[in-house]
Amino acid sequence: MMLRKPIKYLLLLLIGTILGSCSTRSGLGAVNLSHVYQKNGVLVRPKIRIFNENKFESTIHFSFSSEEMLYIRSPQTGLYNAHVDVEVFMYETFQRELLVDTASLTIKDAVQELSTKEIRGALTVDVGTSLPRDTYILLIRFHDRNRKLYFDEVRILERTDPYSDQNFLVVDTDSNIVFGHHIQLGEQYRMINNDEVGEFKVTYYDREFGIATPPFVKTDPTTFDYRADSVFELQNGAIFSMDRPGFYHFQIDDETRMGYTLFHYYPTFPLVTDKSHLQGPMRYLTSNLEYEGMDVNSADTGKIELDKFWIRHAGTVERAKDQIEEYYSRVEAANIFFTSYQEGWRTDRGILYVVYGPPTNIYRSRDTETWVYGEEASSLNYTFVFDKMINPFSNNDYSLRRKSEYRYGWGLALESWRHGRIYDAEDIKRAQDERDQQLRQTAPPYLWY
Repeated sequence: MMLRKPIKYLLLLLIGTILGSCSTRSGLGAVNLSHVYQKNGVLVRPKIRIFNENKFESTIHFSFSSEEMLYIRSPQTGLYNAHVDVEVFMYETFQRELLVDTASLTIKDAVQELSTKEIRGALTVDVGTSLPRDTYILLIRFHDRNRKLYFDEVRILERTDPYSDQNFLVVDTDSNIVFGHHIQLGEQYRMINNDEVGEFKVTYYDREFGIATPPFVKTDPTTFDYRADSVFELQNGAIFSMDRPGFYHFQIDDETRMGYTLFHYYPTFPLVTDKSHLQGPMRYLTSNLEYEGMDVNSADTGKIELDKFWIRHAGTVERAKDQIEEYYSRVEAANIFFTSYQEGWRTDRGILYVVYGPPTNIYRSRDTETWVYGEEASSLNYTFVFDKMINPFSNNDYSLRRKSEYRYGWGLALESWRHGRIYDAEDIKRAQDERDQQLRQTAPPYLWY
């Protein structure tokens, strides 16, 4: 005798089958990297710089703050001890089918008194003699033994293109690695290339870029004007400094536009420290009229209107302060994580990060990055796929695959912010649960034949 399953169960099963159209992930492509873009937390949060030393070897440089390690005081010695293991696993593909090389080191620190300092190190991997030029996948792992927590990062090791940015290295006058692409005006640096090139061609651009559009708005790609504002030459390894805001592109071959780019937006970047930094990100939450009234560069009235916006929608000064602090902390985090040829908050990933907050899940492949908020199989879709763009100025440029179906969710987020509520992945999960519950209640009855 066949037992009939309850209708409610079958409806749930049916809806789950329809909605569960997620792509199958495996290997490193199934590793959830959401911790990489978290702006808060207790994990070691390293800066990473990859440099191809020669035909066969690549070095992974890293740096993090001692504040990110957990120090435990020893009752025997009275010293505070920290212990972090760093490992690198190099694979041929995301599927982990062949482990090409590994490297590891242990960082131990014992101090009498706790103080903040920078922890730096480097690991070198060897591709061997069989495939001296190819693309590999790196799993870079930081294990804080006192916390018993891991920080995993997945990076592409690009060895196929001799002009890619992993063939360039920037150091300061003390030979310390410069991890970011944003550097200060007037300070001295050295640019190094792994080839025996004699000099660089440096092109300077002073450009103003627009900001990302909402995820449901499709726009035509803009064409970049490659006519430089100025051009000069620099010897490989020579000291240089930047004297103007903008971006400086270092090339070793005129036949290709690929190279290494350094930027300067303002002295305290990526932080939001001046009223002139406040207006731009407000475009994501405001109408045209509201935004135009917040021109903080014209007069003090612009800043006053901006403050009024937050207080009016939050209801109280205290709630407005909480919203402002969260909103602009996301702007700063977006600047850290997503800056390419433009500030991070202006990018496709930046707009989602600022308005929605950090994703619940993040997955990477060779050419894509996928963000999931809440449940991936929900009928209310908050799964976003970004395609990695070929950009001569940045290896961190991703473009969102925009869809009209994102309009509803975007409206919910703006409504939340404009009603004085900070919006994040938890709000998205609640909205998904409500939508799925509505579907279950309105689904037609299951019929047996």
